[in-house]
Amino acid sequence: MIARHRPVRGLLPLLLGLALLGPTAGEAPAGPPQGSATAGAGSARAPAAAGRPPVVDDDLAAQRLDLAGLDATLFAQRSAEARALGHQIYASALTSLHEALDDPAWTADLEQEARFAAARRANGSLPELIPAIILDVDETVLDNSAYQARLLLEGREYDPVSWNAWCAERAAPALAGALEFCRHAAEHGVTVFYVTNRRDVVREDTRANLAALGFPLDDTRETVLTRSTTSDKAPRRAQVAAEHRILLMFGDNLADFTSLFRDRSSQQRRTLVDVTLSGRWGQKWFVLPNPTYGDWQGALLGNARGLDPTQEYTLLMAGLQPGDGYTRPAAPSTPTVPEQLAAGPMPGWAGTTGSSVWLQTRAEATVQLRYWPEGDPVASRLTPASTTDAAGDHIALFELSGLRPGTTYAYELYLDGARAPLPWPLRLRTRPAGLGHGDPAEITFAIGSCAYVNDPPFDRPGEPYGGDFGIFDSIADTRPDFMLWLGDNTYLRDPDWLSPEGIRHRYAHTRGFDRMQRLLASTHHYATWDDHDYGPNDSDERYAFKREARDVFADYWPSGPLGTPSGEGVFQRFTWSDCEFFLTDDRTWRSPVDAPDGPDKVMLGPTQRAWLTAALRSSEATFKFVACGSQFLNPIAPYEGFADYPDERDALLADLRAAGLTNLYFLSGDRHHSELLRIEGGPNSEPWYDFTSSPLTAGAHDGHPTERDNPARVSVDGRSTFVNQRSFGLLRVTGPSGRRVLEMSCRDIDGRELWTHSFEEQR
Repeated sequence: MIARHRPVRGLLPLLLGLALLGPTAGEAPAGPPQGSATAGAGSARAPAAAGRPPVVDDDLAAQRLDLAGLDATLFAQRSAEARALGHQIYASALTSLHEALDDPAWTADLEQEARFAAARRANGSLPELIPAIILDVDETVLDNSAYQARLLLEGREYDPVSWNAWCAERAAPALAGALEFCRHAAEHGVTVFYVTNRRDVVREDTRANLAALGFPLDDTRETVLTRSTTSDKAPRRAQVAAEHRILLMFGDNLADFTSLFRDRSSQQRRTLVDVTLSGRWGQKWFVLPNPTYGDWQGALLGNARGLDPTQEYTLLMAGLQPGDGYTRPAAPSTPTVPEQLAAGPMPGWAGTTGSSVWLQTRAEATVQLRYWPEGDPVASRLTPASTTDAAGDHIALFELSGLRPGTTYAYELYLDGARAPLPWPLRLRTRPAGLGHGDPAEITFAIGSCAYVNDPPFDRPGEPYGGDFGIFDSIADTRPDFMLWLGDNTYLRDPDWLSPEGIRHRYAHTRGFDRMQRLLASTHHYATWDDHDYGPNDSDERYAFKREARDVFADYWPSGPLGTPSGEGVFQRFTWSDCEFFLTDDRTWRSPVDAPDGPDKVMLGPTQRAWLTAALRSSEATFKFVACGSQFLNPIAPYEGFADYPDERDALLADLRAAGLTNLYFLSGDRHHSELLRIEGGPNSEPWYDFTSSPLTAGAHDGHPTERDNPARVSVDGRSTFVNQRSFGLLRVTGPSGRRVLEMSCRDIDGRELWTHSFEEQR
């Protein structure tokens, strides 16, 4: 497994805080100072807390979890017991190794075992295969407790950049007993495979680390199998099993042995261990103890992602089993959403030293935010009060300044002078420093389109069109840096698009949907639009209220400069780490789809096309993403798409080709299915890709018969990327400068991976 560690604040303040501050250590101040003056957003410091009842807040929960992490790391690193366990496990495996070598029907792989049984039934014989063993790397043969110790000492959390830097040191020592066992196996003709979820980018560093310690490696074949796409090790085990008889397997995580353990509950995992697979432990499968991290902890957390420290602490405490007859102390009650709050808070645009926060109240209210660097509530600052009113849709927009780059801030809300706690944490994050500041930061962002929220008085009769609203929590669980909404982010109904008031009503109705609030609060949000949040279905430049729709969009999606200087359109650009995003407007200048083909039939229009070409040419970003409500690259347009505007499309692609732009990708929505499309013709023979992600909660569609065998559609591991179910996209950019890797993943409503495709930086 790969080391993970939750955010920490450093050991010295952690220990002093618990020892000296008591049960309210790390809490934020109690409320805004009454009658205090403020000299601009965030300029006033709030007073110290006084008189609040003791609760387990995020900071205190994190501190208690960190002490558990300290114990686990010291056990792994310093205890003689941990070394004794390593020697014991590998010594006991020697007996099984020789039994397996003597028995040609012996295999430790479940799938290979089934194939062997089928072969015996078919012809009474077994294939002659090379004997091999499979070992995980981290905390199975290599000891990474030094990396865990650094995280604790420096008050940091796991991140791929620091992890890859640790791997590049090639300094991890061998786990007790592992080296001797692997050498013994190799001396007896056994090929040793190391199957790890370390990424491909650190494969050579991992090989060098193993080689320096003396672990056996095969020069004739690749025996260090790192992760390229999925974290599921089944495909790599199958790769080994194609030519090898797998004698034994070793790991610190049960998914190292079989995919049956992936995404299972704690009880299901125990049943698999105790009943279904009980005869394998200590004979064919050998588990190394890892108390610092692993799927065992994820199972106790319900396999949920993105939990804040309080939620994680609460779930782990609930996992304790004190025995029958014991009455647990009452848990603190969970706050509810304040009645005055209609929607939000929602972080919008983020800069390196500033950020915006949007919210909406149900009636006139005085609103303030107090915010502080996460883990440092003493440094909290208070915004000036803002009063919401009906003329402004009761919207408050805070634009914070003077923040630290690449820093997570916690904040809290005050309504009419009173603190208003919410059921989820409130966090915002400034953008990390960009190019020229060392290796760029990892970036993770989610994408999606077609978010339909039911409203029975305005909906068609019959089965509700919107559903699976838990997808919003699944997106929040991935903890993206931001969410990019690709259009149809709300659905204007027939009465709505007939007036500006109707447009505002629909935007407010969707934004106030209760199932969406945790996602809105959990990350930053950027958006473009498509027809349903612009006007009627398939609407174009002729829509009478397009200027008013643009004003509503700007009110509900706070952004940087939007559209033209004269206030037309919603195109924009923003950066995050070494990536830049170009959000296009496919409606404001769109010609009627049935207009005659020719240079005057456009989707983007001359002004926007010139902006896009110039913006892309000026970009110094490693990866550039063009986002659009309509598909950009699909050569087939049975409904709507850029292919309906061939002259403009061909001219734009020619401009981009002539500019020599590399690492350029397209993101789109609209289609009510997801897919990855590829067309040739990019610069330097580099293809272009278009990731369509749709729908979030609207109805899914099977696509048009003419595109069932779309030649542009990409397959991953032999499977089509076409997904006709509700889903979202998750994209990650990782790796050091000059060797960045982009990973695109399609996720179902529960956040499970449907397909993943990776792209290496082109230079």
